[in-house]
Amino acid sequence: MNHLPLTVCLVFAFTYLWIVIEFAKKPKKRRKTAIDALIFTIIIVLLFLFGPLIAISPIKPGYETRVEGTITIIYPNAFSPEADRFLETTKKAERNMYSIYQETYPVKIIWAKSSFDMMRFVGRSHGGAAGLAAIVVSPDRMDEGVLTHELSHRYLQQKVGKLGIFFPRWFDEGLATYLGHTDSMAKYTSDGIIRDALQKGLYQKDLSYWNGLIGYIHWLQDVRKRPMEIYSQSYFLIKYLADTYGEEKLKSLIEESKSARGFDEAFFRVYQLTVNDFHQSFLAAFKESHQMQGETNL
Repeated sequence: MNHLPLTVCLVFAFTYLWIVIEFAKKPKKRRKTAIDALIFTIIIVLLFLFGPLIAISPIKPGYETRVEGTITIIYPNAFSPEADRFLETTKKAERNMYSIYQETYPVKIIWAKSSFDMMRFVGRSHGGAAGLAAIVVSPDRMDEGVLTHELSHRYLQQKVGKLGIFFPRWFDEGLATYLGHTDSMAKYTSDGIIRDALQKGLYQKDLSYWNGLIGYIHWLQDVRKRPMEIYSQSYFLIKYLADTYGEEKLKSLIEESKSARGFDEAFFRVYQLTVNDFHQSFLAAFKESHQMQGETNL
């Protein structure tokens, strides 16, 4: 269940209550309190009508909303002729979730009209990203691969009931790319990228580098420096897990993550391997299949 709309409303309600109390307690400062309340109201209105809270706003200037089942799509008025395609693509992405997550969850997706709109909704101008209340995709990235990728991030958090930083980025991003490996995301599925990364020293040798909050920051830095390498590496790590041990164990890993104190603990429970041992097994198999002995900078 998504508690964000209720939480936001409660925060605003308590803030207004505090303003009213201050207004009543301090007659001499009523003018300042009234000005503060006006500024606060303007900020809230802007956040709902033109900012990251537009997905839960009853009014969405320039945008239309369509709901079908668990899916809510929000798109510009100018994109109305493409609304059916948007909905069908989202349904395909939702179906792609079922093989691993075995459930469907309510989701809101905004198809931004421009890079400027995407920036004000989610703080970035291109691709796909999870905002405060919805997934947002840029005008040129509304495809099955990107929607599946972004849905996987949401589903993983919903399924496990933990924040995204519980999972190392290689697992979260790799699973999302594994499920959404088509269209715009297909460029990350070439094993030649891994081969080149190994040879050029761009391959991430220590997977714990992407663990926790610090690992999340490292990932964001890597997205700017070496996006092809890190998304491809994470994709092939998950593909190796699925191909070698089966998707059933991937599902078991997600289930175990609900009760485990950390991802590494859940991983060992399921695979009877440490993450590092698994990684070394993956590297050995990859180098053997590509005849790379003695050729890498690892």
